[in-house]
Amino acid sequence: SGRLRGAERMYGEVFVNGVKSPLPYGSYGYVDRDDVLIESLTVREMLYYSALLQLPGVFSSKKSFVEDAIAAMSLGDYADKLIGGHCFTKRLPTGERRRVSIARELVMRPHVLFIDEPLYHLDSVSALLLMVTLKKLASTGCTVIFTMYQSSTEVFGLFDRICLLSNGNTLFFGETLACLQVNECSSIVLILNSAQEHF
Repeated sequence: SGRLRGAERMYGEVFVNGVKSPLPYGSYGYVDRDDVLIESLTVREMLYYSALLQLPGVFSSKKSFVEDAIAAMSLGDYADKLIGGHCFTKRLPTGERRRVSIARELVMRPHVLFIDEPLYHLDSVSALLLMVTLKKLASTGCTVIFTMYQSSTEVFGLFDRICLLSNGNTLFFGETLACLQVNECSSIVLILNSAQEHF
């Protein structure tokens, strides 16, 4: 996802729909495990700020991108609430903060969205609701790829394809239901596959 440090090297090739692709800037988004948000802004202001920094063109053309990201992540009820944090008395719940972090990347309208542990520090209900939202996002044409160390049965049932890893080695890659005979995995890379793109 373009986040390698200078001394690190990537091996292999990336193919999108069978065609070798470099994944140019703007075609993919990356969401880190830890939220990096400006706590003195509202959700909508944070997304506007992100759009101003990342998108070309005039501000008026970016408003619809921001509103689409708010709708895609079901943030309508929180759009005008302060993100909050250390310097403020009240902060958004962890699940909503996670949604804001994802929405921040969605303003770019990426074809592929990489997320590092989207359910990190979420309770079971928030985790399931977020996964349902990501599943809907994948159905719009955005391929969602993320890592996870464990999940509930309900969450696991939402995955389209799965890559099981153990000590850096691939144990399984394919349709989710076909992996049930594989044991002893230490981490998981999961894919909510859009109808348009395949990896």
